[in-house]
Order: sequence, then C-alpha cells, then structure tokens
Amino acid sequence: MHRGDSAYVLPVDWASRRVALCRQFRAGKYLAGSADGYTIEVPGGLIEPGADPEETARRECAEELGVVVTELRHVATVMPHPTLLPERSHLYIGTCSLAGRGGERYGSGTEEETELVLMSFDRLGSIAAEGGVDDTRTLLLSNLLLRPPLTEEEHRRGA
Repeated sequence: MHRGDSAYVLPVDWASRRVALCRQFRAGKYLAGSADGYTIEVPGGLIEPGADPEETARRECAEELGVVVTELRHVATVMPHPTLLPERSHLYIGTCSLAGRGGERYGSGTEEETELVLMSFDRLGSIAAEGGVDDTRTLLLSNLLLRPPLTEEEHRRGA
C-alpha cells in the first residue's frame, strides 16, 4: 500500500506564543478504542503528483484551519512507518498570525470536517509531555518547536 508522500505544518504565531492545531475525527483512533475518535493534530495531507511539498503544506493549512502561513521552515522529512510503507512526510514549522481567531470549523459538508484549536506554547508542551498528543507528526513538530537539546547530564539524570 502506498498512499503517497505528505506534507504537514505547525502554524506558529510568535507574537502571542500560540500554535494552531486541527481537531478532527480519525477512524484509526476510533478503531483503537478512543471514545470519540477525535485527534488534535497539525494540518497537512497528501501531496498531489508533481506538486511541491511546501505548497501542499500551505494549502492544507488554509483549507483545514483557514490560517495563512507566511513563512515556512522545513525541519524534517520522516517515514512514519518504514517497515511497511514507502511514504515520506515533509514537516514544516510555519509563521502565521492568529489575532482574533479561535474555534472556527472548516470543511463542513466535505469529506473532512475540522475545527481550529489554538493552544499556547505552555499548553502544547504539557499535553505532549502528558501523552495527550497521539499523532506522531504533531508530537515531533511540537518537540522540535519547544524542546531545547538534551544535554548528557540531563540524560543521565533522567530529565
């Protein structure tokens, strides 16, 4: 099975120290036993053949959250499940403005219904640390945004 490569972006409003995330239903989470099957994750999706990953990340962010990303920085390309799938996910951290935003719904009546979730850096860090982020790409992007490099001493202490 090969669905194709994908692109994802963590939209960041540096002035307010908030990020924009996407709340949506995911069948896999529901089938794994979640009561409602909803995730909170970064916006993104499949790259159309011949399309640019960066443009895909920008388009998905606008479609899923109504958020325009003005700058993108590529931070990683990962294979979510290299033992089974040849897919790659291109990951970006993007700059945006979230002034006057919150809680809007998008995609109503389409195959994807999403809700904009705004979250402070502090809250993002705490839910990631508490296991409240179960999407791999979202967890990786959150850690790349928030975590300073681990020193050897911190590693030894179990920090």
